[in-house]
Amino acid sequence: SIVLSMGTCAILIQVFLVFFCTIIYKLINHEHLSSLLEGMLIWGDYNKPLGEWLLGHPTLIRLLSMMAIGLQIIGPWLLFVPWRTATFRLFTIAGFVLFHIGIELTVTVGLFSYISLAAWALLLPTEFWSATCWNPVRTLLVQGATRSQLQHATDQIKSGDLHHPKPPLIFTSIVTLCLLFVIVYNVLGLMEPERGSLTPTAMKRVAESLVLRQRWAMFSKEQPTNTWYVAQARLVNGKQVDLLRGGFPVEHPTRSSRQPNHRWVKYLQGINKPSTPNIFRTIYAQYLFDTWNAAHDEAEQIQLLELLRFRQVIVPEGEGIHFATDIFGTVRAKNARAEDTIQWDAPWKTP
Repeated sequence: SIVLSMGTCAILIQVFLVFFCTIIYKLINHEHLSSLLEGMLIWGDYNKPLGEWLLGHPTLIRLLSMMAIGLQIIGPWLLFVPWRTATFRLFTIAGFVLFHIGIELTVTVGLFSYISLAAWALLLPTEFWSATCWNPVRTLLVQGATRSQLQHATDQIKSGDLHHPKPPLIFTSIVTLCLLFVIVYNVLGLMEPERGSLTPTAMKRVAESLVLRQRWAMFSKEQPTNTWYVAQARLVNGKQVDLLRGGFPVEHPTRSSRQPNHRWVKYLQGINKPSTPNIFRTIYAQYLFDTWNAAHDEAEQIQLLELLRFRQVIVPEGEGIHFATDIFGTVRAKNARAEDTIQWDAPWKTP
C-alpha cells in the first residue's frame, strides 16, 4: 500500500540526495568524465581482482563510466515521476541494484553497497510486493493462513485498503526540520569551493550530534598522487621478503597491496597524513613484525623490518613519472645486532 508521510518523503529525498550529490561532486571536480572510473581504480587501495582486470581494458572502463554517470544524473529524478510511478521506480531501482552489485564486485567500500540496497528496497512500489510470485513467501510468513485469507491480504495490498496510523504532529515536525536541515547541509556542501568554507561550524556540530552530517563526495576528486607501502623484511636465513605481498621477494611495486578489508585501507591512508603521530606507523610495523614471526619457524624469523612508503606524483601524460621513497617505520629483532642487518654487499642509499 502507499504510505504518504513526512517520514517517507524524507527517505525518498535522502536517497535522491546521496546519488545526485555524488555525481554533481564528480562533475565539478573531473575534467574528463570518461575517465571517471579509471580515476577511482587507479588508486588501487580499494580494488578487487575485477577492478584490477578492468584497468587493462580502457575502452570498457570508459563505457562503464558513461553508463554510471547517466544513471546517477537521470535515475534519482525518475523517483519523482508522477505518471506510471511504479514502472519508472522498478526500472530505476533495478538499474541501481546492478550498479551496486558492480561496485561490490569491483572495489571494497565496506557496507556502502549493502546499506544502499537496503535503502532502495524501501522505495519498491506496491506492485512489486503484491506480485503473485511472493505468495509462497506470504504463506511461509503467515503460518496457518487459508488460501482465501491469503488472497484477501493480497487484495488489500493491491487496493491500498490498509490503515496506517497517522504519526503525531511532534514526530512529523521533527522529521520535517531534520529533512530541511539535511537539504541545506547538502546544498552548502555543493556550493563551497573547499570543504568547510561555507558550512557554519554550529551547523556541523548539530549534524554530528544528530548523526546527520553528510558529504557524498566519495572518489569525487582526481588523485594527485598515489601512495603504497612495502614491508621489507630481512630474515635470519638471509632472504628479503615483502610482508604486505604474501612474503614474496621484495620488488619495486607500482600498485598498492591488497588489504584484508577497507578498515586496513583507511588505517594506511590515515598514517600517510602528515598530522598523524609517528607512533601509529611504528605500531603498524610492529604488528607486521609480530604477526609474521608468530607464523614462521626460527630460520624465517625477522631480523630487520622496514616499512617503506612509495609515492608517485601523477603528472600529465608525456611529462614523466616522479617517485619518492621514505622509511615509515623500523623494527629490529631484540637479539639482532645492527651490523647483522646491514647489507654489506650493497652501496648505502639515502632514502
